[in-house]
Amino acid sequence: MSTASELLPLYVEAEKRILKGQSFEFGGRTWTGANLSEIRRERERLERRVNAEKQAAKGRRTHSLATFK
Repeated sequence: MSTASELLPLYVEAEKRILKGQSFEFGGRTWTGANLSEIRRERERLERRVNAEKQAAKGRRTHSLATFK
């Protein structure tokens, strides 16, 4: 299991708690409603990463590499 796969459920839980008006402590930081956009941004990034890892495991390319000269 990747780090993104392990972190994603924690961010989902943090988002749920913040939406319920609770705070959430993770990594020595306390997250509150003021941090909701930051939590959502990271959750969305992790979801994209987990999806890319799943597609790669199926042998599908999720992006192409640029060649710089």
